[in-house]
Amino acid sequence: MKTSLIGSIGKHFVLAVILAASISTITNAQGSLFSAAVHYGAGNGPAFVFLADYDNDGYIDIATANIISDDVSILMNNGNGTFASAVDYMVVDGPTAIFSADFDNDSSLDLACTNINSNQISVLLNNGDGTFSSAVNYFVGFGPAAVSSADYDNDGYKDLAVTNITQNNVSILFNNGDGTFAAAINYGVGDEPNSIFSADLNGDTAIDLAVTNFNSDNISVLLNNGDGTFATAVNYGVGDGPNAVFSADYDKDNDLDLVISNYNSDSISVLFNDSNGTFAAAINYPVGNGPDGVYSADYDNDGDTDIAIVNDFTNNVSILYNDSTGAFGTADNYATGARPFDVSSADLDNDGDIDLATANFATDNVSILINLTNDDDDGDGVLNMDDNCPTVFNPDQENTDGIGPGDACCCFLVRGDCNGDGDDANILDLTYLVDRIFRGGSAVGCPIEGDCNSDGDSGNILDLTFLVDRIFRGGPGPGDCPQF
Repeated sequence: MKTSLIGSIGKHFVLAVILAASISTITNAQGSLFSAAVHYGAGNGPAFVFLADYDNDGYIDIATANIISDDVSILMNNGNGTFASAVDYMVVDGPTAIFSADFDNDSSLDLACTNINSNQISVLLNNGDGTFSSAVNYFVGFGPAAVSSADYDNDGYKDLAVTNITQNNVSILFNNGDGTFAAAINYGVGDEPNSIFSADLNGDTAIDLAVTNFNSDNISVLLNNGDGTFATAVNYGVGDGPNAVFSADYDKDNDLDLVISNYNSDSISVLFNDSNGTFAAAINYPVGNGPDGVYSADYDNDGDTDIAIVNDFTNNVSILYNDSTGAFGTADNYATGARPFDVSSADLDNDGDIDLATANFATDNVSILINLTNDDDDGDGVLNMDDNCPTVFNPDQENTDGIGPGDACCCFLVRGDCNGDGDDANILDLTYLVDRIFRGGSAVGCPIEGDCNSDGDSGNILDLTFLVDRIFRGGPGPGDCPQF
């Protein structure tokens, strides 16, 4: 009978083995800290994402700059990390980046957006309820690509800094005190400046600038003289095609370091601050293909600042975890929409951990990845990240053999569950079993490990046959699982 069954499903068996083997690497590469992405529509060609509370309701909303539809999309948070449909506001030609700050000092966050094809920056003032007035445009240099905002001259008002990609300079526009801006003052940087970050890099309380220069493979650091004017740029080499920059204290020495994404060398560069606004040589880490936007936060709640990078051509976001010294391990990757250009982070569902949002250029949407660090899906008082069976209520966390998932998730309690994930027989069980039998993959630690067909023997070809029949032909499930 068993021989006949094997013969009758031979084609399905071979196909299943090939399929399972081919996807096992992908399955194993996916990290576990974030949920699968949920997508929300934005404008056409979202190139940048910014997270802030625009309607002052205590929840973080989304803004995107949409380079093809020449507009800005606002997606309001429903209060639980899901988002309402986008509301769009027109700007001018080619919006590439966006930044939020309170420009008119009315306690509501406004928007500034660079428009690369019109040599202008658009300022949209918040009406106080998360809707925005029509854009007011200011000329800057040629090819404005990125924008940042801070109070550079210490007068209590937020100013603007813009990189001009075809003029190789940065424009500073001082706030007049009412949300309007003075004419641009320009400072030279490297070749094709395409990203900018504002921070106090030398500890003098004045806000400095860090700029990536795509064609000269370096970053420019411009230190503030204390009055909103800037010293001549000092350049530091990084990888090939630096495309985005972020600043945070990665090594816990109380000064701000830099991380840069290198688009052409598929890496990030970390430059440690020497405590005076000068920087050590870059340390490089591999990530995905075409790394673009970069952001930093403590994603795993261990007190260290980690790094998130979107990878344009692998359609994912890489998370590199800080080992507490400023060194970073191998990236965990999470799927996003197609061609993610930018990433940002905030607590979108108000559960105390940091979630992710990516702007996906080719799919005209935003991907939301919810952090599971503080989640407790089964309500047993044990957080998912610490729970040995996060899908089944098991406050005692019993684990008979001391390895793998707890007893509540073992295959003898869930029929057909070879991989111990708490679900009935599915393609992931098949992937697990193929990997286990033919490639020596790791065991899940069930009392009878891999016993999909409940015959009392550990995972073998009969279990694989059972799974193929059950998944692809609608075969019967196993009888009562053995009791131990």
